[in-house]
Amino acid sequence: MAGKWNGLQYIGDNTNDIVVGGSGDETIFGNEGDDNLKGGKGNDYIDGGVGSDDIDGGDGNDVLTDVQSIPWGFVGLIGHDTLRGGNGDDELRFQSPDTGDIADGGAGIDLLRIDYSAILNNNIFFTLGPVTNVKVDEALTVAISNIERVIFRAGGGNDFLTGGALDDSLVGAGGNDTLRGMGGNDSLDGGTGIQDIDGGTGIDTASFDISGATNDITLTNGASVSLGSFGKIKNVEIYYDVKLGSGNNTVLLTQTAGITLTTGIGGDKITTVGSADIKSGGGGDVIHAGAQGDEVNPGDGNDTVYLGDGDVELSYYDWYSGVNNRLSTGADTVYGEGGNDEIYTAAGADKIDGGSGDDTIYAGAGSDNVKGGAGDDEINGEAGADTLYGGDGNDTIASDHDAYTDTNPTDADILYGGNGNDYLVAGIGADKMYGEAGDDTLSVGVQSNGTIDQTIDQLDGGTGIDVLEVFPFSFYDHGTVEVALAAVTNIKINGATVAQARNIERLNISAYGDGNQKITGGALADRIFTGQGNDTIRTGEGDDTVSADNGIDLVDTGNGDDNVSMVVAGTDKVTLGAGTDRLTMTTYSPNTFYPAPVGAGTYDGGSGIDTLVLNFSYTNLTDIKFDGSKLTAAGKLLGTFTGFEQVNVSLTGTNPLNVSGGAGNDTITGAGGNDILSGKAGDDTLNGESGDDTLDGGDGNDILNAGTGKDKVSGGTGDDTINATADVASDAIDGGAGTDKVALTFLPSIFGQKVTMTGSLAAGATIKSDTAVVATLKNVEALTLFSGDADDTLIGGTGDDYLDAGMGKNSVKTGGGDDDIVVGLDAKTDTIDGGSGSDQFRGYATGNLAVVVTGNFLTATTIKVGGVVAANVTGIEAVRLSGASGNDVLRNIRQ
Repeated sequence: MAGKWNGLQYIGDNTNDIVVGGSGDETIFGNEGDDNLKGGKGNDYIDGGVGSDDIDGGDGNDVLTDVQSIPWGFVGLIGHDTLRGGNGDDELRFQSPDTGDIADGGAGIDLLRIDYSAILNNNIFFTLGPVTNVKVDEALTVAISNIERVIFRAGGGNDFLTGGALDDSLVGAGGNDTLRGMGGNDSLDGGTGIQDIDGGTGIDTASFDISGATNDITLTNGASVSLGSFGKIKNVEIYYDVKLGSGNNTVLLTQTAGITLTTGIGGDKITTVGSADIKSGGGGDVIHAGAQGDEVNPGDGNDTVYLGDGDVELSYYDWYSGVNNRLSTGADTVYGEGGNDEIYTAAGADKIDGGSGDDTIYAGAGSDNVKGGAGDDEINGEAGADTLYGGDGNDTIASDHDAYTDTNPTDADILYGGNGNDYLVAGIGADKMYGEAGDDTLSVGVQSNGTIDQTIDQLDGGTGIDVLEVFPFSFYDHGTVEVALAAVTNIKINGATVAQARNIERLNISAYGDGNQKITGGALADRIFTGQGNDTIRTGEGDDTVSADNGIDLVDTGNGDDNVSMVVAGTDKVTLGAGTDRLTMTTYSPNTFYPAPVGAGTYDGGSGIDTLVLNFSYTNLTDIKFDGSKLTAAGKLLGTFTGFEQVNVSLTGTNPLNVSGGAGNDTITGAGGNDILSGKAGDDTLNGESGDDTLDGGDGNDILNAGTGKDKVSGGTGDDTINATADVASDAIDGGAGTDKVALTFLPSIFGQKVTMTGSLAAGATIKSDTAVVATLKNVEALTLFSGDADDTLIGGTGDDYLDAGMGKNSVKTGGGDDDIVVGLDAKTDTIDGGSGSDQFRGYATGNLAVVVTGNFLTATTIKVGGVVAANVTGIEAVRLSGASGNDVLRNIRQ
């Protein structure tokens, strides 16, 4: 033995190996040489490799082979080999064995795999029995004994293969083959050529290819089948892969197992029960698919297809790859019946009934008649004058799949939505659309190759709340849309009527061109989007959504909670009416108002709690001001605003702003300049961002975020919250009347420097970082501040303060309120006075130290750390002390 053991694996070399395995499940490779290999007691895998090998599996369920590959992917054998299975249910494998090879399964139910597929023209004779031999052209090759099952693959010759009493697999491949399954549930594949197949007893499966046959064939499960000059079949219960010829074939398969069936150009009659992949030729076929999920691809001819109750795909078209595999030309008839079917037909006047289920139907060219049936169906008539019925369910029905390719104006389609909330789309041609019952959407005006469909469509929404959808242009089109919702609504494009609609309750219109659009909505919620023209838009009582791009626009939304978006462009006139409305104003370009506004617009929020949103992005615009009613830029009046209770402003740029809010709860965000922001009445939020800003909250409980820079902040009346940033500039903060809170955050560049506070928060306090003044405070009741680890002096107010002085020799004093004081306990002595109120003191030590507390925190307490006084504390009601992760000692000594 010159090879090498590696755990349970042995790998031989080019010598003659002698190996005896043990009790484990071992893998043994003999490689080159005449090897003697025995597996032992486990379930072993033994591969003799090249040479004349003697292999014995021993006990266990073993796999023995004399090649170094996997089943059915063998390299050729060299030498005369002997495979003995021994005890157990073993598997013995041969590839193209020759004279002198021996296979002995031994005890157990043993399987023999033999592959002669590399032999092209030799005739093979094999019969499984008590003593079995394999003959190739009458010459004995393998001596076989004690084999109960076989998987045998022959080559291209005329073969005679016979199985045994158990489940066998016999493959004839090419040539005129005779296959006998005998007992068991066998798999028999005759391949091409003349077939003589007999399954014998058991549930047997057969495959064969006689695509060259021209005679009529009747194929039925279990029956004797005459293939004419191509042979015969009997005792076959299941067909797996069958290719028939060009005759008028009749196929009736009651099996539940799946089948792949291909027929020729004859007029075939095919019925399946189980799942099936059916490809028929060019005749006029009648196909009844099963109920378990099928794929059916009829060829040319006037076919009739019944898809059964399963989910069936009848031909297909891959829009992404462009692969087209549809029902070919011919006037086809298709019945989807039950299931979620996919049906694709090509040219011809087809009749399609999707039946129940959520079906997808593409009818192709020709004047088709399509019924979706029950379910949520997708129907595309494509080219031709089609009649399309959605039926029950929420259906999507399109006259033309692609108006860019179907440009024939004579393709006048008729669409019926049926029951349900349907979506109907007209195409090229004078189409008619009927929404019928349900809340339907009827869409018209599809563009084709840059021209407009000028044929007149007729639309009727039917019962329900129905929507007229108009998309007549791409973004770059030029033209005018006129729509006025009425009992009979005329849709005009460039003055020409392109559609008439009845029983329409809502509009959904996108006219992005630069024409002067004229659109009038109704009493319900409309959606109207226009482009760069001078548009006139009127809506009724509903909650409407309107967007008008550049141009001098007139917008009147009537009553309802409306949402309107505009571009500041000139003498617009906007009236929002009653309701809780929202008007959003933007600029067209980040650098200027484009086109340059001609005059100033007037904008009236009407009654109700209305919100004005100014959302500008700019870099070159200067001196933007909004005082709550007038918007100006560079001294030029851009708009006058009335009736807006709330103002939200978000401006991006570097030049200063001057913006005032309304009487409601405003949100105003400055830009990068030195902004002036005023909230006025209401609970406002002002965001100064960068720059030296001035923020005035006015009345109400405001939130003022000063940002960086030298800011001036006034809370006004109300309980305000002021958030400021301490940097090299000094903020001036006045809380005003009310209970005001200030949170001061130090930038990283100065955090950790010594912080000193003098004065009082009410009358006036100065905060220094090192020697620089970073903030002045007055009329402030509560302060939140974290100063770092220097020797800090912090002062609280009458409210609820949060002061964290960190490490160092700190002095912290608060007044009234429930305060939270945090310090680090080190060798420097802190002085803490909580004042009145229910105050909490939190002290933390960073090392493994002994902490001793003496006295009463409410009156006077000394805290020692490691024998050194770390803090003198008074006026505290609650205490939390924490050490590091080591062994700390906390002692409380009362005096």
